[in-house]
Amino acid sequence: MQNSSSYGAGGNYEAQANSLQPPSSDGADVVYPKIDGWLKELDSHRVRGQDGFNFAQYAPRFRTHKFIWIDQLADSQWVSVDKLAEWLDIEVGAAEAILRYATIDVKKLKRDGQQKMT
Repeated sequence: MQNSSSYGAGGNYEAQANSLQPPSSDGADVVYPKIDGWLKELDSHRVRGQDGFNFAQYAPRFRTHKFIWIDQLADSQWVSVDKLAEWLDIEVGAAEAILRYATIDVKKLKRDGQQKMT
């Protein structure tokens, strides 16, 4: 799957600068996007957005439950599809897609390291 984004969902990375997490203090030079902007990018992505989930509608629910950065979804061993669907009161299929895309994007960011803002 090809896309134009630095973090996988498609879009302009520089425009996302204000929604990026600073590099972690543990030495990892990885910058993760905030969930709000990332969900919008999922919707506008030519492949990920084609099913019409309207992922961005879930942004307030993520904020309510203090899910801010996509690595909270992908790196957490206690967030499952069923739990996410229950906590956010969303469809299981939408929860599965969100967790799958978050996992893919976080792995890509970890592999590629610090993202360049160009």
